[in-house]
Amino acid sequence: NDLMKSGNKKYNFSRLTYEPIKNTAYDLDEKINLLLNELEKYKESIVKLSKIADISISVCKYQYVSGNAGIHFDLDTIRRLNELNLCIDIDTYIIGKRIK
Repeated sequence: NDLMKSGNKKYNFSRLTYEPIKNTAYDLDEKINLLLNELEKYKESIVKLSKIADISISVCKYQYVSGNAGIHFDLDTIRRLNELNLCIDIDTYIIGKRIK
């Protein structure tokens, strides 16, 4: 129920920000695994919360225009997300100028 920056509306969701490795050179899967290590400490509470609220991991991924890096999660990561009853949403933002 915090007010949005405009001051006209209230947020109808909660958000936590977690950045396990500030360096952007690390792969997304490595950062997700670190996050899951932390979340698994609270598995019972997270699963309980997931029964009364929509909870997900939202990822903002930046990549250079010519990077064309795909996203891959191995079976263990998918299993861990499932055990926590979490979904994942990834927004990829392309930056830079096209190479001619």
